[in-house]
Amino acid sequence: MFVLSRRALVTTPIAAAAHLALREVAQAARRDIAVGAIRWDPWYIQSKVGPRESLEDVLSPLRWQKRAPSCARVVSLDQIDFGGCATQTQIDREITYANRAGLDYWAFIWYGKKDDMQNAWRLYRATQIQKNIKWCMIFANCSLFVKELSNSPDEYLDYFRDRDYQKVLGGRPLIYLLPDPAPLSTLSSAIGAMRSSCRSARLSDPYVVFLTGAIRYAAELVGADAVGIYSKATKAPVAGPYAELAEADKVYWSQLASTGQSVVPTVLTGADRRPRVERPVPWEASRQKPYVGDDLYYVAGTPEEIAAHVRELITWVDENPATCPARTGLIYSWDEHDEGGSTLNPTLGDGSAILDAVTRVLTRDK
Repeated sequence: MFVLSRRALVTTPIAAAAHLALREVAQAARRDIAVGAIRWDPWYIQSKVGPRESLEDVLSPLRWQKRAPSCARVVSLDQIDFGGCATQTQIDREITYANRAGLDYWAFIWYGKKDDMQNAWRLYRATQIQKNIKWCMIFANCSLFVKELSNSPDEYLDYFRDRDYQKVLGGRPLIYLLPDPAPLSTLSSAIGAMRSSCRSARLSDPYVVFLTGAIRYAAELVGADAVGIYSKATKAPVAGPYAELAEADKVYWSQLASTGQSVVPTVLTGADRRPRVERPVPWEASRQKPYVGDDLYYVAGTPEEIAAHVRELITWVDENPATCPARTGLIYSWDEHDEGGSTLNPTLGDGSAILDAVTRVLTRDK
């Protein structure tokens, strides 16, 4: 019996066309996976106060300056300044980077529209250039969510109407919530009230992701739709390799899935807190003493390793449709320069090398 080899099959004109069609179908299955990146923006505070001042201090030592965003200015061997970051020109540059990279949305850590930490978001909204990248909120804590949705419900309905707001599942506005000690019943009531307001306004039901980790029934208890995690789930080892961090991420995705809840997984580009360990920031000073745990971190991965891990996130979402019905995942991070490192946002040290490598992954199927 005559049997075509796989090589012969894909080199005959008709079969080659069929093979190409099958490949396009396979790619199309991944093309609708929305990949977002977390933004935390003290670099965009205009005055030299609060988190901006703290983070300038954290990243000023010579060995950490290379991790600073590329908009930072090196003042001396032990001093950097973020004064040039809080501009429309800078956010437009980042929008251009993100558009080119094929990134679907930025998840802004949310403190309320008037907070200094929201300046990057305000500049993003004010841009006059084309922005393909959308946005959504990661509420900094549940208490803030309860307060904001109680005091300003119409404001958030307007955000959900925004054509640039990230939607999933055919139009559902995407919201992430970071946990805090707020009573679960209070949070549940606030989520329920938000859903009711959306129904009254004839808006699609928000898709709420509770970033509480692999806790069984967590989503059900508060009325959320899915669970996830902000960054890494466990303490870093002593100078662990990036490959170990990538493996820990994948193990945790499975742990999240094992709870029986819907999942939005997070992939880490880096997990190296040493700048903050050496010079604790004020909001962590009560639990972080200088240099305690300075040996616990993951070594920075190469751009190719990080890009390959982002590809693993996309594949995992694609291969687990029942667990990931929203078909989205998060990258930690766009600009957690001090806490995580190895950011997508270009830096003084590596420039856009990481983003360039990830771009090749994100645009391959688009």
